[in-house]
Amino acid sequence: MSNAPTNNPIIKISHISKDFGAVNAVDDVSFEIMPNEFFALLGPSGCGKTTLLRLIAGLESPTHGTISIDGENMDAIPANRRPVNMVFQSYAVFPHMTVYNNVAYGLKVAKICQSDIRQRVIEAIDSVQMGEYVNRRPDELSGGQRQRVALARALVKRPKVLLLDEPLSALDAKLRKAMQLELMQLQRKVGITFIIVTHDQDEALSMADRIAVMDRGVVRQIATPNVIYESPTTRFVADFIGKVNLIDAHVIARNKGKLLVDVKGLGTMEIFHKNNTPDSVTIALRPEKIVASKRKPQTKDRISTKGRVHEQVYYGNISHLYVNTEAGLRLLINIQNASRSTVDLFGIDDDIWLSFYPSDAIIITN
Repeated sequence: MSNAPTNNPIIKISHISKDFGAVNAVDDVSFEIMPNEFFALLGPSGCGKTTLLRLIAGLESPTHGTISIDGENMDAIPANRRPVNMVFQSYAVFPHMTVYNNVAYGLKVAKICQSDIRQRVIEAIDSVQMGEYVNRRPDELSGGQRQRVALARALVKRPKVLLLDEPLSALDAKLRKAMQLELMQLQRKVGITFIIVTHDQDEALSMADRIAVMDRGVVRQIATPNVIYESPTTRFVADFIGKVNLIDAHVIARNKGKLLVDVKGLGTMEIFHKNNTPDSVTIALRPEKIVASKRKPQTKDRISTKGRVHEQVYYGNISHLYVNTEAGLRLLINIQNASRSTVDLFGIDDDIWLSFYPSDAIIITN
């Protein structure tokens, strides 16, 4: 992934809100996006992410707030004059036109001279590896190829920002993974800012330089993928990004950036946490941080508990075990199927020991 440079933002969103009648789709959102950054708007359906993208594009007008692109206030700038282009979920390529004419269409409308059109179209088509398909029509192309045509058509106008609204959702799982890699490579190649809207956590984590997690019109956290996953700041973010065990806990003592907490069903543990916290908190524990064993762990630096396997779900490279502990918790753990024999290591109703390092537990306060 590209590293966002530390210069002026290409997009500045300041206290943006958008109401549709009584529905507050976007609620007082403010953040900045840097040049050459691959930025993701992530959240469940109805969280406001597509509305926010349409506000940037100029397809919707904000109820309150301002959006600036490359230092220019967009309040009075219509969609067709903004230095952005958008790739829609449906691709919206013209079925009666060849690949070449699809990509050239926007330049012809803008009355660009014919020689410049040809050069720019060929460059755009080559950038998405569609050079051998210039004379084909969309019904002669695969879903992934049509997606590339839509990307070339957006890039040919040389926007400062490319907006992507769920661009891969119509593709099958294998092609979707391949296109994720292609989009990352394309973004580095063309050197412009990409903003992608997605509800797929894996997609955002694997592609983006930074992620804004949205919930009910509000941005809950903005950070790099590893920070979003390893250090979520809210219960919603922890629960929405990947799998997680959320356990009630109570703070017993605070001392120089450490908290001594009593965790329901797991006893007391000391966890690093710099921020102020209420007495009642939540412990978030990712399933891959928990180690399963047949025997009780002998190491004193790990928290351990005994349980029984309630359910097992096989996913090929990993298995999910749902374990009921003796203290009444139900914990999800991941078993990496690193060898063929690992698959049958634990079965339903097997007794099992679980252990983890306190440093892998995350304290969440809201």
